[in-house]
Formats: sequence, C-alpha cells, structure tokens
Amino acid sequence: MDPFTALSLAGVVVQFVELGIKLTLKSIAVYRSADGHAEIDEATQEDTRSLRGLSKKLRQSFSGPCSTAELNIASLAQECAAEAKKLLRILEGLKSVNKGMASSIVAASKSLWKKGEIEEIHERLKDYRAQITLCLAALINDKNSSMTALLVELTRLHSSTNLEMNQRFKQLSNGLAQVQSTITQASNSVSDGKTDLDAMVKDLDGLVRLGDAASESVLQGLRFEYMRARESNISAAHAKTFEWLFTEESDFYKWLQSSSGIFWISGKPGSGKSTLMKFVSNHHRTKEALLEWAGKDLLITLGFYFWNPGTPMQKSLQGLLQTLLYQVMKAYPLLIPVITPDRWDIALSAEAAERWTWDETIASLDLFIKQDKVACKTCIFIDGLDEFDGDHAEVVNILSRASKSPSVKLCLASRPYNIFAEAYGRRPDRKLRLQDLTEGDIRQYANDKLQMHLEIAKATISDPQFKTLVDEIVSKADGVFLWVYLVVKSLKEGITNADTIATLQKRLQKLPSDLEQYFAFILESVDEVYWEDTTKVFLMASAAPYPFAVGVLSVLDYNYPDFCIHAITRSLEVEEYEQEVRILERRLMARCKGLLELRETVHYSLPDLRHLLRITT
Repeated sequence: MDPFTALSLAGVVVQFVELGIKLTLKSIAVYRSADGHAEIDEATQEDTRSLRGLSKKLRQSFSGPCSTAELNIASLAQECAAEAKKLLRILEGLKSVNKGMASSIVAASKSLWKKGEIEEIHERLKDYRAQITLCLAALINDKNSSMTALLVELTRLHSSTNLEMNQRFKQLSNGLAQVQSTITQASNSVSDGKTDLDAMVKDLDGLVRLGDAASESVLQGLRFEYMRARESNISAAHAKTFEWLFTEESDFYKWLQSSSGIFWISGKPGSGKSTLMKFVSNHHRTKEALLEWAGKDLLITLGFYFWNPGTPMQKSLQGLLQTLLYQVMKAYPLLIPVITPDRWDIALSAEAAERWTWDETIASLDLFIKQDKVACKTCIFIDGLDEFDGDHAEVVNILSRASKSPSVKLCLASRPYNIFAEAYGRRPDRKLRLQDLTEGDIRQYANDKLQMHLEIAKATISDPQFKTLVDEIVSKADGVFLWVYLVVKSLKEGITNADTIATLQKRLQKLPSDLEQYFAFILESVDEVYWEDTTKVFLMASAAPYPFAVGVLSVLDYNYPDFCIHAITRSLEVEEYEQEVRILERRLMARCKGLLELRETVHYSLPDLRHLLRITT
C-alpha cells in the first residue's frame, strides 16, 4: 500500500473517532432527556453530515502489498465504517425527538435500550482511539526507516547541490521526526483518555500535501497535448469478438499467464490491430491472467499507441517514453524519487524544470526497470510500431532492451514489416497473424449489423439467403475488418432501398476485395463537381492532429482563398446550429461517400487517410 494512502486513511479514522465520540455524548444527553429539554442543534446536524462524509472515506479500497501496520489500519477503518452506519441510523432517529408530545412519549419508550446501544458505541470508539494511536506509531516506525533511508541516499547523491535543496530534504526529515514524536507523546497519554490527535493529523496532512505537490510538478513536465487522443479515437471491439484470445489453448493467453519477453501481433492494413490492442489492454481477463504471472508482486500495466498522422509526440520515441513514465508515476508516486531523482530534487525546491531530454527519459526508463524498492511486474502494450516516425531499428532496439528484464513483458502490434518479423517473429508461440484468426469475428460483426438493419428497415430475407450473403462477405474480406465495415455500410444502404437478395449479392460482387482498390472505387463514385471539395476535406483531415470541430467544414461554402480575412462571423442559435450540422452532414456524405463521418466530432480513424491520399495523387 502507498504509505501516504495509509497515513491518509489513518487520519480519516482519527477524525471519525473524535467526531463519533462527540456525537455519542450528545446522543446520550438527548436520550436521557425524556421530557424533551435536550435539543439537536444545527451544529450537531452539521457534525452528522460530516460523519456521513467520513463514513464514505472509511470504505475506500487500496491495492498492492500491505505491511502488518497497514493491514491493521485497514481493518480498523472497516470496523469504524460499521460503527458509522449504526451511529448514523441512531442520529436519524433523533430527528423525531422533541417534535411534540407523541414523539416525546415514543422517545421515552425507546430511551432505555437506545441509550445502552449508544453507550456501547461510545466505549468502542474510545477503544478505537487507543488502537489507531498504536497503529500510527507502528506505521511511522515501519515506513520511517525506508523513507529516511531514501532521503539519506538522495542527500548523499546530491550533496553538491545548493543549500536550499539540502534544507528541503532536512525539512522533510524533520517533518517525519515530528510526526513520530507526536505519536509517541500521544501513545503515552492514551491510558488517561486525554490524547490530542489534532496536531498529528495536521502534520500528516502537511506531509501528504508536500508529497502531492512535488509529484504533480514532475507529472506536469511529462504531460503533452493529445497524450491519450489516439487510444480514445480507436473504435471499441464489436460484441463477442476477439474472445478466442482468452481460450485455454491460446498461445497469447498462456503468455499472459506465465511468460515474460515479447508477444507480437501482426496484421495487414485494416485488419483491426488497434481495436484488438485496445480491447486486450482493457479486458478483465487480461488483468486476471497477468495477476497470475505477477504472483505476490505488484502488477503494473502501461500502454501507448503510435499514430503517424498525429503530432510529433504521438509518433516519436520521446512521446512513447514520456507516456510510459507518466503512467507509472501517476499510479505509483512513491517511485518518482527512484525513477527520476534529479526531477524530484527540483520539485522539492519548487524550481521550474526544463523539458525532458531524450537522455533523461531513457535513463528514467532504465531506472524503473532496474529498481528494487517496489517488487513489481510490468506489462506494456504498444500499438502501431510501423507508425513510428523514425528508424524502425531504433524502436526495436529500445524495446528489446526493456524485454530482457524478467519482470517486464511487452505486447506489440504492427504491420508485418521485415524488421519486425526478424526481431519478433521467430517463435511461433509468441506471435499471431490477425487476419488468419478473425473469420468468426467478421461473421459475427456482419451478421449482427445486417440483422439489426433488416429489423430497422422492416425487411425480410430468408435464412439460407442471408447466410449465403454473410458467407460471401467473410470469404472476400480476407481478414480485413475495415473492408467489412465499408461493405456492410453499402449493403445496409441497399437494404434501406428495399434491394432484393439478388441485388444485394450483385452489389457485393461489384465491390473490390482489395482495400486500396475499394477506396479508389468509392472515390470514383463521387460526382465530378465535388472533386475539389473532396480534396480539401481529405487534406484537412490528414493534416489535423485530432478530430476537428464541425464548423471547420464550412470552408466548403467559400470559393475565394482569403475568406478567413473577409468572412463575416456571427454566433448561431441552437436551432440554427443544428440545421447547419444537418446540412454539413449531407454535404460530407456527397463528397466523401462515408469515408469521413460526422459524429460529435468529425471521425476519420477508420479509413487510412494516407492510402486515400496516395490513390488521389
């Protein structure tokens, strides 16, 4: 467990116990007053609301290995949560007291057993107050040694740094010492019930805030614009597809459960590699299998999606490494001083840090892989190696070096380029060719989408005829999901037009099975009068690092090059805007024939725009 999490939870227990004791005393006073003289004032009601908030915090969960002290705090928090539930129920009942003669009579009849229940809770809370003091003492003693050792090591490594830096380390060390001193004093006074934990909670909060501020400073330096944009734009897998990955005989599933090293997923353009990687990296079966591999160690999963049409950071090794480091440090901030000690020094001194350099990022990755402060196993998912904008040999070398650690494994996806096949394709049990394994998935997708559209269009096709149509789609697809997506779209249009099964089959036979030829076929169907507009839209989409706002498409309305300077702008009412969107959607369909779609934003992650541009130039 993160020690800051343990300290924070302990602080919540302390706050709950003190507030609970206060409220039980007030409750006892109310139930002793059968004639209604005691009242529940606004302050007590506010305390009750605070108690409810603390009750939720007591039920927080945490992961990772826990020390005995941490387990004791967690157990105590659960017991306090149970007491909070009982106390809140009683406090709710107090609202009816003093509301009239009848309520007073009812309250009096309940007072005997209620008072006893409250007194029992009161005594248990006093016992918890003593226990949490001892738990905190044990926790600080346990964690203080490792924290102090880390601080001493950092001071030794950076003894040549300026005086202000050393003072910051000294402040942090003194802070821990003060917390321990406060707890020791509190422990000595538990027996007479006069323990004052407010100062201790304040010290703990201060330490947590100091660590949080330094961690956020380091993380801020790693962030870059559109860090998660590519993954967000990848379509989710269709229902009941890719489930073959998790069968017992699956080489991939076996690799997740027990092996380290690299597993390579290759596939031709449009075969669904990115969709599969997003599916696998987020699936609960993946996590379950990886937990078997990790055993008692902490499991860390990381991911990155190269995207060549995106920003420089989305297609570079610098972007890859910064993303992986950010994910590690965001999830486990206590690793920050270990992975990037220089940055941690700067963060503690509150100085502005410079941009991350290549040497710094690669050194930090090495430190993470080699660190032994936290026993962990790490699985990294990286999609689109072929979309890396640089020497592919460089990315192969970096990843191969990382894979040599027995505590690291990598799942990589790319097109079947020779350099990747040579590096990753030599072991049959550590690779798969996606287009060879997705026949059932393609059948499922085509069947579901067409059946759904038949119901919407209130059309009917006999089962044998429908099966034949789906069989033809699967046969011609050759494992390319993108081709299937486009073909199903065309067939849905035919169903809407009330095409017969014979006409639908003719439509299917007319469509090229090669993806590039199909793109060309679609573009050739665009009316010649729209060709210039079509070119404009595709060029904009290919140049944009992210899906652009629908208003950008209004450039199709202007026929002079300096329209940006002379165009009249005005705000639109909601109804006007919705009408404008409907018009732009129709224009986009006429000019792009479904290769670009209007959703909440313009969506162009499905077709490979570089193919389209190569075809049209």
